[in-house]
Amino acid sequence: MPKVSGEFSVRIAPESMSSVANESSISRMSLDKQYTGALSASGAARCWHL
Repeated sequence: MPKVSGEFSVRIAPESMSSVANESSISRMSLDKQYTGALSASGAARCWHL
């Protein structure tokens, strides 16, 4: 399998929640990823945290 090398960066930021969710211990985060080098790409993810 071919391999590539390079760097990546990840930006993590909180996302706003509804008033009902704000009263609980749940939070939501967004992750935006950038890949540079031999591979140039981006990615995004959302996660819940209890």
